[in-house]
Amino acid sequence: QPEADTGRTIFSKQRATPELVWEKICEGSGLPLEKDGAFFGHPDCNSAAWIFISRRTGKYLPLLPTDAKTKRLLGEILKKIGGLSLVTDDAGTTPWRIAGLLVQHPGLALRFLFHLAALILSGRMPLNMIVDLVSGRAHTLGVGTHNFMDAAQVARADSDPVIQARLDSCVFKGAVKENGRWRAVPMCRMNHQKWNEIYEERLRDPALMHERQVLESNGASGPAEIAVN
Repeated sequence: QPEADTGRTIFSKQRATPELVWEKICEGSGLPLEKDGAFFGHPDCNSAAWIFISRRTGKYLPLLPTDAKTKRLLGEILKKIGGLSLVTDDAGTTPWRIAGLLVQHPGLALRFLFHLAALILSGRMPLNMIVDLVSGRAHTLGVGTHNFMDAAQVARADSDPVIQARLDSCVFKGAVKENGRWRAVPMCRMNHQKWNEIYEERLRDPALMHERQVLESNGASGPAEIAVN
């Protein structure tokens, strides 16, 4: 998680930028994962990659291709199967769902099989990993980052189309009840403004005025409770 000045941030000596966080992810996995290999939401907000893991051998490799030729072919395949759910299930039907769609597009299926054979022969895709996938002994692991905006950035949303686009595309939202109805608010907007509004509303609520409040104590005896009258 990169650092952002949300108004309550205590920064580290070396600020955790999106680039540094991704560098550490690659360092920890030992893989050259592409930061821009996949997006969800706005590209300035999120980065994601998936690792293909064999449960039988423990070996792993990047799921998404890094060479241009494989990327182009994968792009064509995704255009055909973009609406297909690839969520794994106990029955292990995901590979068969993909196979069923490829059968509907035989030309593309042949190109895929020839290219897969080339990857196996070149050693870029180990054959045992393919066997483990088909036999249900492999799975994927997703890693990703969410890059929050500084509160000062969010405050400029009305005059900055990029910031507004990031808020409009947000996939990380908080549920807020307003006027009896729930709505989803981008978390960056929550950090910038909405939390303060919620707290101020609660402080003005007469029903909460007589509840016991817990405050941090400076002594060693722990938190202190007081009644607000």
